[in-house]
Amino acid sequence: MGKTIAAYGGGFKPPTKGHLEVVKRALDAHPEIDEFIIYVGGKERDGIGQTESLLIWDIFTKYLPMKVKIEPSKLPIGDIIRLGKNNPDDKVYFIIGGREGRQDDLDDIANRTKNIESAYSNMEVKVQTTPDKGMSGTNARKASKISSDKLSPYLPDELTDKEKEEVFNILRPVIKENITKPQLDSIEKYADKLFNKLGIDIEFTKHFLDRVNDERNIKPISVPELVGMFKRLHKKHGKPLSKVDDDFNAVVKDFNNNINIPFAINVTDDDIEMYAKTVMRKKDFKTSTPVIALNENASYTKDINLIEKLAQLTQHMLDKGMNIEPLPNLEFINGDNKNARDFFGKTAYYDPNTQTIVLYTEGRHPKDIARSYAHEMIHHIQYLEDRLGNIQTTNTQEDDNLNNIEAEANLKGTMTFRNWTDSLNEAIVGNKIECDKCGWSWKIVEGGNDLFVCHKCGNDNTPLNEVKPYKHKHGFDDKLGKDPFGLNQFAREIAEEVLISEEEVVSSPPMEYKIYSDMDGVITDFNNRYKKYAGMMPSEYEKKFGKDKFWELADAEGVAFWVGMPWMEDGKNYWNYIKDYDVELLSSPSRSETSRLGKRLWVRNNLPGIKLTLAQAYNKKNYAEPNHILIDDRKSNIEQWIKAGGIGILHTSAEDTINQLKALGL
Repeated sequence: MGKTIAAYGGGFKPPTKGHLEVVKRALDAHPEIDEFIIYVGGKERDGIGQTESLLIWDIFTKYLPMKVKIEPSKLPIGDIIRLGKNNPDDKVYFIIGGREGRQDDLDDIANRTKNIESAYSNMEVKVQTTPDKGMSGTNARKASKISSDKLSPYLPDELTDKEKEEVFNILRPVIKENITKPQLDSIEKYADKLFNKLGIDIEFTKHFLDRVNDERNIKPISVPELVGMFKRLHKKHGKPLSKVDDDFNAVVKDFNNNINIPFAINVTDDDIEMYAKTVMRKKDFKTSTPVIALNENASYTKDINLIEKLAQLTQHMLDKGMNIEPLPNLEFINGDNKNARDFFGKTAYYDPNTQTIVLYTEGRHPKDIARSYAHEMIHHIQYLEDRLGNIQTTNTQEDDNLNNIEAEANLKGTMTFRNWTDSLNEAIVGNKIECDKCGWSWKIVEGGNDLFVCHKCGNDNTPLNEVKPYKHKHGFDDKLGKDPFGLNQFAREIAEEVLISEEEVVSSPPMEYKIYSDMDGVITDFNNRYKKYAGMMPSEYEKKFGKDKFWELADAEGVAFWVGMPWMEDGKNYWNYIKDYDVELLSSPSRSETSRLGKRLWVRNNLPGIKLTLAQAYNKKNYAEPNHILIDDRKSNIEQWIKAGGIGILHTSAEDTINQLKALGL
């Protein structure tokens, strides 16, 4: 069995002292818990939504250990069950809270948890009762509408008066027409805490409050919108912003909500100060400063469902009997502006290791994206038919096999796409277009600027499934021939429809790698620590006495064996090189629980604030993603990681690993 995870889920509208007490009692009753997840539901109750609940739990976490984390959830109970289902090697505690003397609570618990333990052998239901009979969300919501004093009995006793007032201010005017000063203070405090570990200080100016409620926003800016913007800014751009060297101004823009926040960014000796100067909801906000995009600037998403179109194209392939099953995975890379502005940037690729089609969407017409999808689907067919072979290059001039593979994908992919789009254009009959209103028809070459508009009755015959009415500035040229692959038409579409104005170009830092670093043999010197107690190297001891005796020696020393682990000779050089990236420690514990506690204490003492995930060696691969790097001294771990789709670096020395990271652009 791997680690022990506890999960507690609910609506928490709002979180109360009873909820916090459930968590604390569960932690006290089960010290073996390695990780505690609180899933906060999305359903709104009396105007209190998920955002308010998350902000309040964020205040409560001050009184909880670091292993507790808060996660937003659409279906908390479902997420807990999936946690157990997807982690069969871990023990998962389903934490349920109940009030003493309340039979309805016990009945609800029995109903919600029936059959769970029989269905999932790694899950156990743990009921934690609290003595507060009147501690209900309904009563807390009623109290929050009256006064801070009325709400206070429903809040944890540990909270200071200032924190209780903060909770009241979060709840009192929930999502009203205007955002109040206390609400904005809570958002500022939340954002500042979010960026604090990156050495970034967030501050709002007085004008920010004045403008957030300005009637020129048309639709009022809400608390969830602002909290969401800062969460995405931290996740997507936090690391790059923490590395800036010079002062500059920029606008953080949410293209979905049309909210713009101009920032003044000042670099000091101590930290980086980001002043939110103002905020406004404006669709065509113009600025001469760089724009930090929180999402993709894709105007077509309001009118065209790309996923639906790709599903239709996939069904077309199935209907044609094409060998595409099992279907590949599909991943979108949105908002990669650096790639979009590089002539040699990627448009799409197929990863045979994970059977995944990856599509880059920034700055591209949806028809072009769908065409790329058709191309990569041919590569998927080649993989299923075991025809990709051992290709060692991406240059078609260096490998005849690759050249043939690509030629087939280009031809079949383009023809498949063209056949599909032609099947959608029901208004086109042969080389003519027929009006579905008056029946009059005209030749395609005579269509002029409004190809599908009937020149007799004025009816627009544009097919409903067409991506966008195709308008010819210059008409069709007979010299172009039949254009069987649609290349000439496609070129005109790109020229007319894909180019965006200079104001729409956004600048944002490139996608970041995430580094997972092993501890023993990479950062900590396990071999010399073991030799101190055994009088010989670990491999010699295990060979002489066997694996059981090997671990008995380490476990006999208890927590002290792990807490006192020395740094590798070049461990600090290695750590200093990677510490400014998105780094998480991924270490395998021994058989004894003392190693888990000891490793966590070592991290707390030597690398405070760094996240440590403990996973058995065979489970490390579960954390692999295309942009996730594992640095580990065990070859088997690296091989499994790469096979799962990640990037692996076998650590032999700090110098070698740093050189490999540099080769990746880090």
